[in-house]
Amino acid sequence: MAAQYGVQLLGELPLDIRIREDADGGAPTVVAEPDSERARAYFLMARRTAARLATLNKDYSRAFPKIPRRRRMLRREGFDHAVLGAMPPDPTIAFYAS
Repeated sequence: MAAQYGVQLLGELPLDIRIREDADGGAPTVVAEPDSERARAYFLMARRTAARLATLNKDYSRAFPKIPRRRRMLRREGFDHAVLGAMPPDPTIAFYAS
């Protein structure tokens, strides 16, 4: 199916009742039986997925809000600390206050 859609196959997981039984018992297969073939399939797929994700160049900067740096800008413009101290608290600059 991966070839049909032109994507890389990252792994194949076995259909095994013990996977469900392990999970229902509170311990996933990779914890309950880390040396089993089932667990190795999960580890291999996780490694391949991590390796593939590491090769992607993705810009996540838009996922974070732009936080104004009002106090820093005002300092650069010559306002002194007395004026800045009198400014009302602004939650958007709480991490930038000195």
